[in-house]
Amino acid sequence: MEGKKTIIFLLSFVTCSLAIPREEFYSFGQNSGDTTVPSNDDGSTEQITLQFGSFYYFEKQYTNLFVNTNGVISFDAAVSTVTPQSFPLSGLFLIAPYWADVDTNGTGTVYYRETRDNDVLKRARNDVMTSFSRRFLPIFVFIATWDRVGHTDQIATFQCVLMTDGTSSFVKFLYADGEMQWTKEDASGRTNRFRGTLAQVGFNAGDGKRFFSVPGSLTNRIMNIDSTTNVNIPGVWTFQVNGDIARCSDPEDMENTPLVITPRVGNMLGGTAVSITSTCLEEFDNITCQYEGFDTVDTDVGLLELDGNPTVVAVCVSPAFLEPGSKTLRVVVTNKNGTVKYDIGTRFYAVHIEDSTEVQHNLNTQVVLPQTGILITWNPFDLLPSHAENPSFYTVNIVLVEFDMNTGEWEDVEILASGLPNIGQAKLMW
Repeated sequence: MEGKKTIIFLLSFVTCSLAIPREEFYSFGQNSGDTTVPSNDDGSTEQITLQFGSFYYFEKQYTNLFVNTNGVISFDAAVSTVTPQSFPLSGLFLIAPYWADVDTNGTGTVYYRETRDNDVLKRARNDVMTSFSRRFLPIFVFIATWDRVGHTDQIATFQCVLMTDGTSSFVKFLYADGEMQWTKEDASGRTNRFRGTLAQVGFNAGDGKRFFSVPGSLTNRIMNIDSTTNVNIPGVWTFQVNGDIARCSDPEDMENTPLVITPRVGNMLGGTAVSITSTCLEEFDNITCQYEGFDTVDTDVGLLELDGNPTVVAVCVSPAFLEPGSKTLRVVVTNKNGTVKYDIGTRFYAVHIEDSTEVQHNLNTQVVLPQTGILITWNPFDLLPSHAENPSFYTVNIVLVEFDMNTGEWEDVEILASGLPNIGQAKLMW
């Protein structure tokens, strides 16, 4: 077909056969130099003074924080509230990897430490560079871990990592495969999967305006947190928490409610779901996005019920780019009367396929074409995300794609194989 060039290009998509195992958390426990939080119910640490610098969180520099047993890191004050609340909240400056009712008197331990260990700093640097494709040299990392907290036969293991270079700040949530088994403690003291108010996950700036709530928070779907992600690694969520937030210009909204856009990095082949959320969004708003070099498109808009409060979340899926690099992303929101509520230009970074943890194709990948089929070999370690060490936790998909010169987009032709073990070779029979 004129103008259309078909490229037979075998891509190995790395997908987790399991969520992230606890062994791939940042190291934690007494052997790692952690401080152990004494067993308690709904308690908190004393105010922890950061020794190596301040953490920049929504235009504020914090040198102190609290680790709260109920799955929250907070600033300014401890949080002992048993029942998680729907974001946004006024007066509470917090990061919530898993805000739920935790009692460590019976089961589990909470640990924390601030560190400048070179290996930890290197991992934090690589995590941010992989997820956001930007230079990042952390000056310290703060790690809080909730290890097997819950009931004797229902536990939860999760971790919250704070990383900063003194100006830019990032937060990473990790959820252990098979160890996110509950989300609510009932009146009898037994942890319960679905009864009552469910866990809240995300972050809250404390001004009643700026927040991000992970989809599924305060609903039964939060039980799947160990298999969901915004960085292409199931069981891992990563956020930048120091800025680039648009504000609502609707004249009826005098509070200038912000718009949160995340993530702003994805594979150059497209398919990254960028979420757009704010309390200023309404169900009948028209929300469009435009990536650099592409036409404006309508977003997919959903209405989530979070603790009885409807929250509009729009999803703008990234297209396939011809070249990697920083791209303009424009988001425009108008109300049903045509009044512009938001008009923001931000940046989206398209990662080269060779640098992405989602898609890998490198010089060590070889394709042999015997008469009976195709033999593909690769180095299993080349396909691992930066945090991973064990290839057996991952599977490989092999997809045939073509590039359409007319549209400038990659198109899937056929999934040749999926769910293959990451053992370094695969033979596809004719």
